[in-house]
This record gives sequence, C-alpha cells and structure tokens, in this order.
Amino acid sequence: TILCGHIDAELAGQTIVVAGMVASVHQLFTRDRRPFASVMLEDLDGRIEVMVWPEVYVNTRDLWQEGNILLVEGRVRLRNDRVQLNCEYVHRYQPEAAQQGEPIVAEETTAYTSPVKSRRLIISISQTTNAESDIAYLHKLIDILRGFPGQDEVNLCVTNEEKIINLKLSNIYTNYCPELHQRLVELVGEEGLKMESNG
Repeated sequence: TILCGHIDAELAGQTIVVAGMVASVHQLFTRDRRPFASVMLEDLDGRIEVMVWPEVYVNTRDLWQEGNILLVEGRVRLRNDRVQLNCEYVHRYQPEAAQQGEPIVAEETTAYTSPVKSRRLIISISQTTNAESDIAYLHKLIDILRGFPGQDEVNLCVTNEEKIINLKLSNIYTNYCPELHQRLVELVGEEGLKMESNG
C-alpha cells in the first residue's frame, strides 16, 4: 500500500493500493443521472481525492461513509494538475489484529437519557514510518470510540517529524466515561488525552 500523501504525478497511469479513512463524501450524478461520488480519503500522511464511478459506486455505496477505513485499489490520473485516484476495487480495511479481537460493546449507554453539554475529546497520536501499523492503530482507536456512542466530539492531533495535523472525526461522537478513558489510556497513554468543553 502507498501513503495518501505520497501519491503524486509520477504515479499517473499506475494502479496502486491505498488504505485510509473516509474524510468526506460528495455524491454527484452523471449526465444520464447515474450516481457517483467524489471521496476524500486520508491517512496520517495526507489525503487523496478518490473518484468512485457509477459501476463501482452502485455496489459499494454503503462503504463510502465518513469515518470508515477502506482499502482502495485504483488507477492514478491527473486532472487539471490535480492527482486523483479512480477506484476500481474497494473493501473495508481489516487488519489481522482487529479480526482477532473481540467485538467492543459498551456495557452502559446513558448518553441520550439526559441532556448533557457536549464536550470535545482531543486524542494525540504520533505517525510512524510503518503505514500498515499506523492504519491498524487508527482502526483500533475508532473501534474503541464507536463502542461508547454519545455526544462528545472527537478530534485527532497527529504529529509527525514535519508537522501537526488536526483531524475532526465528523461522524464519530462518543460518551467519555471512566471505562472509555481506561481503554484509551491503554492505547495512547494519559498524556495523549485531553477534554475540552464545547462552548
């Protein structure tokens, strides 16, 4: 697999495989009213626009949801000096570690029983040189957050050698409770967690 941020004009015409998280989805229509999508796929290194044409989109529409981590195979092309990836095959990214783990289920869900002022959870993580490991780590993190649904916003603060990237997980809202705190501490450590009040 190739990191999103490493896809450039030199790869135009080549078929590559990339793993990343769906950051945004814009559904569009061809002239004969067939739906397709322009999807922004990102990993810890950057982002790439993925074009999902009708033949592929009609059978994979459910996969293209914000927050999903996908493995995409496609051909790189240049359009108006912008690099795009034409999707040919796609499926959910399932690292071996995630397949072996037990499903995460919250024992208590109290998020919707009473109105609570929403908060923002900021999770700080570091990018490594191992793309496969980073994607598996991100997958595990999102699985944990989805196991505790609630109203708290989640932001990722990703640090690498060159820059700090702030990502808002726009379709993931969690219920920050002691059990979730403990699960996250095991993954990112106490220093990687910060809570802020929204407004």
